[in-house]
Amino acid sequence: MQYVCGPSWDQRVVNIDPKEKVALLMSGGIDSLVLYHLLSRECEVEVYTAERDDGFDSPKKVESIIGHAPNVIKLNPTHHSQIMIQAIESIKGQDIYLGLNVQPPIEHFPQFDIEGRPYRPFYIPFPYVKAPLLHLYKYHIVDLAHNEGIDISDTQSCLEYTVGHCGRCWQCREISWAFDMLEKK
Repeated sequence: MQYVCGPSWDQRVVNIDPKEKVALLMSGGIDSLVLYHLLSRECEVEVYTAERDDGFDSPKKVESIIGHAPNVIKLNPTHHSQIMIQAIESIKGQDIYLGLNVQPPIEHFPQFDIEGRPYRPFYIPFPYVKAPLLHLYKYHIVDLAHNEGIDISDTQSCLEYTVGHCGRCWQCREISWAFDMLEKK
């Protein structure tokens, strides 16, 4: 399936062509929820999330936004950059989808040069791992959700609050920036 999203001044194309059954490594955020809905229209999706106590990527949060319990991956305590690799390696035998997207460049948006900036790779070195949103900014994904009738109001990405948005952390700034960019249509 092909989707066009984003404001008229920066439209992007998303192609999703899954196999009959795929895995989705999911958080409780906008990106993975949008990808979950798009994939669910095309195939059977087996949802995985990392074992966490609370917050936007807890199994409880993921269950609340998709309506059923995800598979929970138990991870060894490690550096944050290794969590995704550990999770990917624990899912065997099927294509794995990730809702990763690109970060706003701090050279043009210095408000994002703060502590808490997440690591988001530009390249996924595993042939069975798919990241169809990797070339999108958050505003593309918000626009895609709107165009496709996907309710993102219950998603959670804030690093400080488990419910609501602080407005100060990196993820809250990115979401606010996304809505601001869409107003410039």
